[in-house]
Amino acid sequence: MRLSHIQAQVQRRRFRIAAHALTEASKDGIRTTDIVHAIMTGEIIESYPERERLLILGYHPEQDIAIHIVCDYSDPDEVVAVTVYVPSRDRWVADRTRKQ
Repeated sequence: MRLSHIQAQVQRRRFRIAAHALTEASKDGIRTTDIVHAIMTGEIIESYPERERLLILGYHPEQDIAIHIVCDYSDPDEVVAVTVYVPSRDRWVADRTRKQ
């Protein structure tokens, strides 16, 4: 799956944010508009084709904070952000690299 397809779905309003993603995002002070901005300006850093999901790295539009968004593209008519979080240094060396 290409990022341009995900971004096109967002622009066409064929995109939703799952309740779980909204809950997790709110814990980190991330708003819906921040999620959309991160997707539209972000990059794919991991792909999980067997689950039809990918991990997008984007940044908060007003702060220098990384945002990770896991998107599910299994439904051709709708992309779903299934979880959203700020990567923790416990699990990530940098915004793009998992700890081994």
